[in-house]
Amino acid sequence: VHGGAMTLRAVIAAQAAMPDRVRYDVQAVRVVFVRPGHGEMVALTRVRHAGRSLRLVDVDLVPVGADGVPVADKPMVQVQVTFRAARS
Repeated sequence: VHGGAMTLRAVIAAQAAMPDRVRYDVQAVRVVFVRPGHGEMVALTRVRHAGRSLRLVDVDLVPVGADGVPVADKPMVQVQVTFRAARS
């Protein structure tokens, strides 16, 4: 899978992890490609910081095993997305 496509998927997953995502814009994206991405994958998200003006969301793109369960200990891509409150 192309690195840009995996990055975009991670950013979309990070936005979906925030209930009030409409008020925040993507400020920065940090990507670490751990291993090649092949086959089906799923995004595991964690909101690391949820302040009034700044949000940090961690995303791991992990492969899906033969049994359909995500293999969380083998991330293919690790992404940290920083959101900043939109100015009105």
